[in-house]
Amino acid sequence: MMDQKSVSVPEDLSLRYRWCEGSVPPPDHYEYAIEIGPGGGRIEFCPDYPSEGVPVWEEEFEVSVGEIESLYRLVIASRILGEMWTAIEDPPVGGSLEWLEIVAQGKHIRVPSAIEESEKVREIYGAIRDLVPEDVWTGLMVKYGRYQERGGE
Repeated sequence: MMDQKSVSVPEDLSLRYRWCEGSVPPPDHYEYAIEIGPGGGRIEFCPDYPSEGVPVWEEEFEVSVGEIESLYRLVIASRILGEMWTAIEDPPVGGSLEWLEIVAQGKHIRVPSAIEESEKVREIYGAIRDLVPEDVWTGLMVKYGRYQERGGE
């Protein structure tokens, strides 16, 4: 178990997690990005393949200092700020993708999607998704359902 003491979160801390549904026909594809930083959080949800005329829904939400500290402890414990990633030689084709960009202490780290060290970031991905309030997720999925019912219009 990690030490629960307060950590010094860098002023420039920013995490941007992206998730994209696998290759499926429209309007069943969707994708989203979650940004977390000391100022709070934001999710951008695209209910289809991004293109002209496809909406992007944005919701902001609060993130407490304790939640930011807990997330940063996960980042530190995973040692991903100094990691060199090993790309998977034959990544799966057609499945969902997720990746992460972190800015901290003046460093910009991009954790690519298909890496052998994916276990190191899986817990961070889950922690970021969990920071989005349930009512925000529910609202976005209701809008997505309506979008699908209209055939993507």
